Amino acid sequence: MIDYIELDKKRPITFGMNALRLFTKEVGVSLSGIGPLLSDIDIDSVIKLLYFGLKDGARIEGEPYELSLEQTADLVTNMSKLTEVFDIFLEQYSDGTEGKQKGVPS
Repeated sequence: MIDYIELDKKRPITFGMNALRLFTKEVGVSLSGIGPLLSDIDIDSVIKLLYFGLKDGARIEGEPYELSLEQTADLVTNMSKLTEVFDIFLEQYSDGTEGKQKGVPS
């Protein structure tokens, strides 16, 4: 699933397995460690989440992503953008199931 976020321009962002793979490797947690990390996430981790989401979104769209982590952080002009990134991540990570087991009818 690809979403788009308005930063310096409209950019594709996704938190699929590749983005999660890169993010968990960078912050040193396992996939199962993402939940606890999210409960007390720091700004550095949110910026890394944004970076890997934008990088993977660009890859999927067939576009280059040439910004560094620092340049990516510079795209965030206010805290509401970090909240938007976090909301997109939660929506994609949960796939709209809101805590329900996937594939299990409610």
